[in-house]
Amino acid sequence: MQEVIAFAYGWTPDVLDDLTLDQMEVWQARAKERIDFMGRARCPLIG
Repeated sequence: MQEVIAFAYGWTPDVLDDLTLDQMEVWQARAKERIDFMGRARCPLIG
């Protein structure tokens, strides 16, 4: 879970360690949306 958040936002482990489990669930969902968006922005469909 922490790896997804760290990748999406560039957060360091010390920041992630301060998050509660509830906060981590919220940020993980946001991080997945952000990664999906970045992937679509870099690889637009042709046609």
